[in-house]
Amino acid sequence: MLKGVIFDWDGTLCDTLPVCVGAFRLTMRHYLGKILSDAEIMEHFGVNEKGIIMLKMPGREAEWDAALEEYDRHYRELHAPLREPYPGIRELLDDLRKKGVKIALITGKAEGSCAISLEMTDLQDAFDFIRTGSEFGLNKKACIEDFIRETGFSREDVYYVGDAPSDVKEAKAAGVHAVSVLWSSIVDEAGVRKEAPEAIFKTVEELKKYLNDQTAAKKL
Repeated sequence: MLKGVIFDWDGTLCDTLPVCVGAFRLTMRHYLGKILSDAEIMEHFGVNEKGIIMLKMPGREAEWDAALEEYDRHYRELHAPLREPYPGIRELLDDLRKKGVKIALITGKAEGSCAISLEMTDLQDAFDFIRTGSEFGLNKKACIEDFIRETGFSREDVYYVGDAPSDVKEAKAAGVHAVSVLWSSIVDEAGVRKEAPEAIFKTVEELKKYLNDQTAAKKL
């Protein structure tokens, strides 16, 4: 019985993971004087951008806010050519809304970069509920629980859609359905499969059919 769908952003709704990596590489080159690899940048994904900066620049508290501002500038510049979510995502969101499903965005991104992505893709009004990440650790479980409290939905009626192993862990910890998508250009497919989500999809159309089947079941 599907009543609410919660989406991750990077790698789930939009191919912004390369934008995140690129913005961090430029920012850290400035502050650390070296070019970080993808693995060095992504090893801390889960905390938001400020949290990553804090981990990469320990003991340099006076520079953290300036580094985050620089990251956001690079993020906006690199995001500028990317104005569309993955093909079919707009239609999926519209279809869910027409069916009366509540749509949420719960992302590990910081508030600033999340706002930039929503602006760039013109999806500012696409979600009924938005929560962003924390610099201190994963907070998706708590955010999912906020959504449940706000809507009054049963956990059985809520689905979380993400692309990372941590998305599956956090959704399961919150007691909602965990489903995964594998269309990101740098998805950790082995890690996702190891966490055993309820379903895995490689195309938006497959996900759309699955969610449509759940909404149809609600009406039976």
